[in-house]
Amino acid sequence: MVRRLLAVAARLTPLGDNFVLKRAAMLHTDAALGARGDATDGRRRTEFFVFQFSDGQELGQVDSIGHWDMARFLLDMVKPDKNALRSEPGRDDWVRRWYGTAIAYQLARMNFSVGTTNRGLEIFPDDAELLYLAGVMHEALASTAVQEAFRGADYYLRSAVGLSSRRGELNTAEGLFGRALKLTPTLSQARLHLGHVLAEQGEHKKALTELTQALTAIKNPDLLYYGHLFSGRSAAALGQTAAARNAFEQAARLKPNAQSPLLGLSHLAYAQGDTSEAAAMLARVADLPALDGDDPWWVYNASVGLFFFEPLRRNIVETLSAEMRK
Repeated sequence: MVRRLLAVAARLTPLGDNFVLKRAAMLHTDAALGARGDATDGRRRTEFFVFQFSDGQELGQVDSIGHWDMARFLLDMVKPDKNALRSEPGRDDWVRRWYGTAIAYQLARMNFSVGTTNRGLEIFPDDAELLYLAGVMHEALASTAVQEAFRGADYYLRSAVGLSSRRGELNTAEGLFGRALKLTPTLSQARLHLGHVLAEQGEHKKALTELTQALTAIKNPDLLYYGHLFSGRSAAALGQTAAARNAFEQAARLKPNAQSPLLGLSHLAYAQGDTSEAAAMLARVADLPALDGDDPWWVYNASVGLFFFEPLRRNIVETLSAEMRK
């Protein structure tokens, strides 16, 4: 075994320190993807831990080895070139893509390491894609599914996890989306999420402005669905009944088996005193087939990660593989 390790080290040495650091970081990344807490009694005993929850309920806290932390530690030592005297990971595009991949994975699995996101933004404060992904993460942390799980948690636990209040997370998300759009105004996905975050804060007029602009540029059916669904909600809140009905109907046409637009139409009709129409819409909901993935709204917080993760991960692995073949 020792001889094999020495042979591997001899083969990697000519490729440089950065290559070894990145390969090691990928090793810890792969371990993090499949890691499970190892405390059998549901309690944590180390500073590295996982807070487990499902559907707004805490399931316990278990010890973790800290693979994300180790990967970050290794990447912090990456230098711009082999002759550099000090580490500057912020000048390395592979490191930037690693952080994007890590955040995307955490979104896809709703399995967050807030420290990873924070460090990525420290190193790459002006990267629009990372700002966008980080904004989505904080938007997800503001969701009821997360906040309810931490309702009984004390300040120290919330601080250790990196979670603030719902209002604090929404404010953070809004700021990150704003920075991303300042750098890249054409990033329509960020504008869509900004509209949702503004609506969650009751800023429906501002939300509708952002959502309307986003809808003019978006082509993806799922994103269009979200845009119309959110627009309907904000228009209804502003008393724009016709616009709200039109938005919900467009969302329903995009996703005929989705419940959310029909519920929106039912609530809209009820608010207008049309109880017959409200009941008819609820009856349509009851008649919908039970299908997996019937309503994109149920995976809204994870959808960005599902879209970004695999292409980003494949890209960074292929880059290392190409270096290995040189």
